[in-house]
Amino acid sequence: MKILVVTDKKYLNPYTCELMNHMSERLNNGKVVVGISEFWNSDATFDIIHFQWIEELFDWDDYNMEKVVSLLERIDHFKNRGASVVCTIHNLYPHKLLLEQGCEMYMKVFQKTDLFVHLGKISKKIFAEVYGGELVKSKRHVVIPHGLYDSFEKNVDRNSARSYFGINEKDFVLLAFGRIRNFEEERLIFDAFRALKTKRKKVIIPWYNFSNQRLGRLIQKVRLGFTKKVIAKSGYIKKKMVPYYFAASDIVLIPRINILNSGNLFLGFFYEKVVTGPGTGVVGEILKETGNPYFIPGDKRSLSLAINNAKKLAESSNKGHENFLYANERFNWGIISEMHIKEYESIIKT
Repeated sequence: MKILVVTDKKYLNPYTCELMNHMSERLNNGKVVVGISEFWNSDATFDIIHFQWIEELFDWDDYNMEKVVSLLERIDHFKNRGASVVCTIHNLYPHKLLLEQGCEMYMKVFQKTDLFVHLGKISKKIFAEVYGGELVKSKRHVVIPHGLYDSFEKNVDRNSARSYFGINEKDFVLLAFGRIRNFEEERLIFDAFRALKTKRKKVIIPWYNFSNQRLGRLIQKVRLGFTKKVIAKSGYIKKKMVPYYFAASDIVLIPRINILNSGNLFLGFFYEKVVTGPGTGVVGEILKETGNPYFIPGDKRSLSLAINNAKKLAESSNKGHENFLYANERFNWGIISEMHIKEYESIIKT
């Protein structure tokens, strides 16, 4: 079995990297090829063409209908040579495209897809609401969970991490991990922080969205400079630095308003933290299953209850460790890679 995972091999998402590595180890007679140029230019024959994020083929936001037509023609090229197409539903539409454009592109590819991989049970239901029940009835849909991010290091202790950020041992620290995409997500973080019922508190925002305009950026830095309670960083976080952020924190907030999946949930579980986030999509599904607090997006009272329940759990229980044990048992990459291979085998054309 020859598999082409269509993603940028120069910048591998940890999810894709882990999945490919474990599948390669388990394929007795097969090969996993990775790359976007391989999709556009290769004349090789593949059994499986697996898309993770379709918009990645257009550098995330370089979209036009001419390019979409070329995409569909390449899919037909591979299908005519015996390939089956797989799409993992990480999100329902591209984050960086207009909703109508994103849904249109996704729908055109979905109509040519043989197998849909959902990361949670509710994903299939939401998918049907957006793209129609017929696309669910006429295609194969399976649930294969997101894997636990266990390739990160746990080599930083709490004291070292807090020393790095200049945080006092007695401070209660909220970590808002994940790229901030818009003002609503930024406001959510600060609403959660203000709602946290303790005087000694700090919030770490690793991917703060500083303005591109000089004046706007200056205003933001001045505003943040008035409080020593906010630690805001910008830019890409190197993998070796990730342990510092989690070791320094007490609880983790997934700062999303409208979301289907989030790898940050699994990072929080890996680092044995209590996690809170929106009670929507697969994120909400897992938070509810594991007994972690969740909030209703747009409801400040709900957010306050969730963030303070997370604080209580972090201070008076082993919930963080329980999260790790739960995820380590159910979201093991060995199991998940084997599930992918089994599903690939079920759709291979003979």
